[in-house]
Amino acid sequence: MTPRYSGILKDAAGNEFAAALDMTMVTTDPVPLPAAVFLTADVLQPSVINPVGDVRLTASITPEAEGLITFHGNGTPLGSVPNLPMGFPEFRITDIPAGRYGFSATFKPTDPDSLAPTASPIVTVVVEEYRPAGAPTLELSVAPGDGQAELC
Repeated sequence: MTPRYSGILKDAAGNEFAAALDMTMVTTDPVPLPAAVFLTADVLQPSVINPVGDVRLTASITPEAEGLITFHGNGTPLGSVPNLPMGFPEFRITDIPAGRYGFSATFKPTDPDSLAPTASPIVTVVVEEYRPAGAPTLELSVAPGDGQAELC
C-alpha cells in the first residue's frame, strides 16, 4: 500500500493549492558493521625444561558473536577455532624455533548480515634462543691484515 498525502500546499508567493501526493517509502538494507578482533600472544620463552619456545594466541571479538577465528603466523594460516559467546578462543604453537614472528587473527561471523568479516592488527613476538646458564659461547675473530682466524 502506498501512503497518500492530501492537503493544501503554498508556493513561495503564498498562493495555496490543493494537492494530493502518493508517497513511496524507500528503505535500504543495513550494511553489516565490522567486529573488532583483539589478539594477544603469550610467549613461553625457551628454558632448561623446554629448550624451544611456545606461543599461545588468544582472540576476543567485540561485540560478542559466533563465527570462525583463523590464526595466522607471518601471513600463513595456522589453524581455525570456533568463536562462541562467552568463549575465549585460543591457539597454541609449540616447539617454535627462535626468531621474530608476526601473528594475527581473522574473524568470519556466522551471520554475515549482522557483522562483517574483519582482522586483528599484527602482534609481533620474539622467541629468544635458549642458552643454558654458563654455556660457553664461540667467538671468532680475524686479526687485521693476516687473514688468520683465531678461536677464542
